Amino acid sequence: MINFKTSDRAPKLMLIDDNAGEVIILKAALKKISIKNIEIKAYQNPVDAVERLKMLSETAEGKKELPDLIFLDLNMPEMNGSEALAILKEIEALRVIPIIIITTSAIEEELEKCYKLHANSVLQKPMDFDDYVHMLEITLKYWLYVYHSVR
Repeated sequence: MINFKTSDRAPKLMLIDDNAGEVIILKAALKKISIKNIEIKAYQNPVDAVERLKMLSETAEGKKELPDLIFLDLNMPEMNGSEALAILKEIEALRVIPIIIITTSAIEEELEKCYKLHANSVLQKPMDFDDYVHMLEITLKYWLYVYHSVR
């Protein structure tokens, strides 16, 4: 079991993905790698997620509720992942939160654009569940354990 700890509370993970099935897959993957002490907030509408994060970033009390890590889908209606990323990285209080773009796209220009907008990482969604679990485990170990321990 991986036991992540950021200060004295469970780490907070936000998933922004228009596909409701991604939340189910994420929870199943977390269960498979025995991660129990993690809070997950999921948003299917990126506009709602961006507004929520903006609101939380505006007060000291709200900042305590900010996620430690954001997974952001690239291809969504209304507002795509790169548009949401650009808005989020403009807000000073949110800049230190790692934003991981998760996509099925392999279009190099799109991926390069995400890095130019300061995505912390861009990951291609594996089609195989076990590969997804492995990718998630490595990603969480780094961003919630290594990154947060030096921050």
